[in-house]
Amino acid sequence: MADLIRKICIYPLKSLLNLREKNSTFNWNLEFELWNLNLEI
Repeated sequence: MADLIRKICIYPLKSLLNLREKNSTFNWNLEFELWNLNLEI
């Protein structure tokens, strides 16, 4: 179960890292959104 949760968490982060390489300003916004989500959780 923990393995499944880890995969669900890691895959979006990997795609975000790919986006960072393509478009840094767009990535900034995504990171900010993720930060806000983390604060809420």
